[in-house]
Amino acid sequence: MSNGSLAICLTLFGALGLLLLSITLMRVFWYYRNCRPGTFRWHTRNHYLKQIFAITCLFCLAMAASYGVLWQIWAALYLIIGIKIGTWWLRLALEQRDWRDSP
Repeated sequence: MSNGSLAICLTLFGALGLLLLSITLMRVFWYYRNCRPGTFRWHTRNHYLKQIFAITCLFCLAMAASYGVLWQIWAALYLIIGIKIGTWWLRLALEQRDWRDSP
């Protein structure tokens, strides 16, 4: 398989993967749109958001590695997206842990 055809397959896979993860994220936000902080629904929403963002972060890092092997510039874009999502996930996890520790 040539590098060009592999890059095209990766482009389609990356676009469809990010679209699917975005749709999943929007469905979670829509389903839990009226939940108040501290309720069970709020905790459930945060749990689902952390899972989705962890999967998205790993997906973007895997895509960055795949494009990096092919020496494509898309690797930098996926790496930046993966790092941004990973820091957002870490911030959400730390804020939720901080909320539990407070009286």
